[in-house]
Amino acid sequence: MKVLIIYDLLFGNTEKIARAMGNALGFQKDIEVLRVSRVKPEQLMGLELLIVGAPTQGGRPTQAIQDFLEKVPESAVKGTNVAAFDTRFSV
Repeated sequence: MKVLIIYDLLFGNTEKIARAMGNALGFQKDIEVLRVSRVKPEQLMGLELLIVGAPTQGGRPTQAIQDFLEKVPESAVKGTNVAAFDTRFSV
């Protein structure tokens, strides 16, 4: 299964969760875990699963994740299963 897990981070917790997901899936050749700034558009093609994670800032994902999602053409993810997760600190 071709999987891409994309994350952004502030303190490192979101990266830990993204990598744990990758480990749970087996870290095979077709499973990549990347920080959003390292993702190339061609890596979105042919995915079976795309997971996007970000810390929450003011009730929204980081600006880097928002910018990335705005640029993803619908055709690149059409037919792809997609999931999202966030990390936040609550008192």
